[in-house]
Amino acid sequence: MSVDQVTAELDGLPVDQFFELSFQHLLVRNLEYLTELGLAETLGLCNDRLNDLSESYAQETHLLRKTMNLEINTTSFATITAVTRIT
Repeated sequence: MSVDQVTAELDGLPVDQFFELSFQHLLVRNLEYLTELGLAETLGLCNDRLNDLSESYAQETHLLRKTMNLEINTTSFATITAVTRIT
């Protein structure tokens, strides 16, 4: 998924869902790590691909993280449940 597609998917989600889905989107960008953790099949991915180490993919991942951080920084702490604060 492109950064714009991920951003659109995350837009307007409750904070708990935002954190969960953001984490999943970042995890799937590191396929070898998912396989190592045994989570590839859980997320519906095959264990047959290596990480994309291209510069453009790294830049896209950086932009995605930056966009997610902006969203987190504009989230009111009061809207985050006590359980979410702990996790």
